[in-house]
Amino acid sequence: MSKIPFMPDIREFPLSASEIEDRLTNFLIALRKRLGKIKTTDVACDSVGSAEPLSSNDDVELTIEDHFKIRRRSKRLAAKREAVSCLAHLKSNDRKRLQLAERGVSLNGPATVQEVDELASQLMNEMPWMQPVIKPIWQDARQNLARGGYGLWHRPLIVVGPPGIGKSHFARRLAELSRLPTLKIDVGGGSAGFAVAGVQRGWGTACPGRPVEMILSHGVGNPIVVVDEICKAGVCYSETGASTSIVTSLLGLLEPVSARSWECPYFNVNFDMSHICWIMTANDVTTIPLPLRSRCRVIELGGLTQDDLLDLVGYEAAKRGLDQMDVHVVRRLITSYPKGHPALNLRVVTRYLDDLETLAQTPVLH
Repeated sequence: MSKIPFMPDIREFPLSASEIEDRLTNFLIALRKRLGKIKTTDVACDSVGSAEPLSSNDDVELTIEDHFKIRRRSKRLAAKREAVSCLAHLKSNDRKRLQLAERGVSLNGPATVQEVDELASQLMNEMPWMQPVIKPIWQDARQNLARGGYGLWHRPLIVVGPPGIGKSHFARRLAELSRLPTLKIDVGGGSAGFAVAGVQRGWGTACPGRPVEMILSHGVGNPIVVVDEICKAGVCYSETGASTSIVTSLLGLLEPVSARSWECPYFNVNFDMSHICWIMTANDVTTIPLPLRSRCRVIELGGLTQDDLLDLVGYEAAKRGLDQMDVHVVRRLITSYPKGHPALNLRVVTRYLDDLETLAQTPVLH
């Protein structure tokens, strides 16, 4: 499993003066032990035939002057390391959170072209109506590996289509098959911008953005982040008139160059966010701002047909081990609805299957 740096500007984490003092003390003791053994060996060589054996004393005691010099030097070194660490402004708790990614983060997902092909094939078998979405992800993942990249990566997507066709379900399934953590951000108002970018210090609700928190907690640099209903993005205003929106927060994260060294407003540290797999969903493409659309691949889908739902029922029934008689009931319900009926969607059919699975697992009372 390959790792890549997550904090490109941080070369090393600062050590406290006490940690440096302990290291210098141990080093000086070990050095004097070695020097003592060397001197003992030299004396032994010059004293061949002596009646008394010579030995070295492993118990080395440092003087007060030694401790004074070590402590003074430790403070100077700690101050220099602090100055070049780019973390001097952070409290110890925040440093510990960042230290989780000190050695980099993993890039998970398919490691070979064959694994990418198998992933795409599995998704096509389960959700054939999502082919317009699966194909570009498959192509990007293949190209990423061909360029020497690791794990799953694809360009940001905006998937547009009516409710109930499985846009969010597809993203979750992609994450599951790729062994990637997934994060869903619901766009209910302007405050969703804080969830993406975080809130800078000085505010009572100061916190890092949820994508940064997910990467730090899982140690995975390419999670799948689903921004649901991006078409409903609004603007949030503070009492002082300052504004924020999720669209503004996303622009810097979706641009490849700026995402490689994106400054977190909470930590004030640059992170490499360029490996995140962004999937945004929408019901209406016309309400999505042009700057956001220009940074993404926009894919428009139609509604589910009866054939799509019937294929889904067959696949899910086999996977859940449902009785064919029960499956026949669900198929008849689907075919009884006229074309375009609101019940012809993934949510309704999944609920039918869930109910059948619950009944099949319920013990019979005698």
